[in-house]
Amino acid sequence: MKRLLTFFMTLIVLNIFTIGISNNQIALASGKKVVVIDPGHGTGGNREYELQSPDSSITKIKDGGGTQGVVTGVPEYVVTLKVAEKLKTLLEQKNYTVIMTKTQESEAPGNIERAEVGNNNNADLVIRIHCDGMDNQSMTGASMLVPAPIGYAKDISSISAQYGQTILNDLISSAGMNNRGVVQRSDLTGFNWSKVPVVLVEMGFMSNPGEDRLLSDDSYQNKLVQGLCNGIVHSLNKYELGWNQNSEGWWYCTDPDKGYYYTANNGWKYIDGQWYIFNSAGYALQSTWYTDPSNSHKYYLDSNCMRVNGEKDKPKWVNINDSYYGFNEEGQLYVNCKTPDGYNVNENGVASN
Repeated sequence: MKRLLTFFMTLIVLNIFTIGISNNQIALASGKKVVVIDPGHGTGGNREYELQSPDSSITKIKDGGGTQGVVTGVPEYVVTLKVAEKLKTLLEQKNYTVIMTKTQESEAPGNIERAEVGNNNNADLVIRIHCDGMDNQSMTGASMLVPAPIGYAKDISSISAQYGQTILNDLISSAGMNNRGVVQRSDLTGFNWSKVPVVLVEMGFMSNPGEDRLLSDDSYQNKLVQGLCNGIVHSLNKYELGWNQNSEGWWYCTDPDKGYYYTANNGWKYIDGQWYIFNSAGYALQSTWYTDPSNSHKYYLDSNCMRVNGEKDKPKWVNINDSYYGFNEEGQLYVNCKTPDGYNVNENGVASN
């Protein structure tokens, strides 16, 4: 055992000089993004008044109640809340922090109150979810409303317009609907009181029989949500090709324009002479064990996210939680055997002599 400890102490000293993040891992330091979702309208609306803009004396009603389906009779607030809930789920799966301005159909907060949710949480984006309605039942399609440089929105109107265009493009691509373009508005209270980037999507016309039915269809809502999610990701996540890092860990981007990155579905990836494995959210496993479902072998990913590998007939020994484990040239843990260099390991892979 003394021989084993001496051998390991030598390894530890040598390994001190190899610890560190790969030079190819460029830190993005982006942190976790905050998205506020604002489902439009509420049961009965809100007949109180509020200032249209902090630099104006004009007042407007807080919530007129929204529109409703010409065929289905479904109120706008029912559709917007369902879409908002689905979007929240999808964004959280992609590791965004999501905050809702309301969670019940009966809630009808004013537009200043809604804007303050984004302001108080320093949101990276506020997306307001709405449906359109017109007397002309032939009108169809989605539009994106963005703030004019009015009130507090003076500082965020430009970036909001950029985000709005990107999100609308992805929405149209996903749902295959008519594109009614990006429209700048100076008269929307929720815009004028916003200090953070904000957009308002009109997902289609509930006054059109065909779109009314679609807007209440679960599968069509999923297409809308996927498009909105894609647009938000493309707006907020500016990836570097290769390694990126945020507060959650490291990930590897394969296409910065589309935001593609490796996930668990890609299996083991050989990058710059090292092996890595990623979880379902796209983060490289780090300082942890991994059992490969394809062969049931155990592996260990070190503090640099790299798979621990030995050499042929020369195991790599690692001290993990005060026990020593040996790994072969394929990175597989030696278990219940004698290693090529003469050490016994038990069924858990722990060196015992």
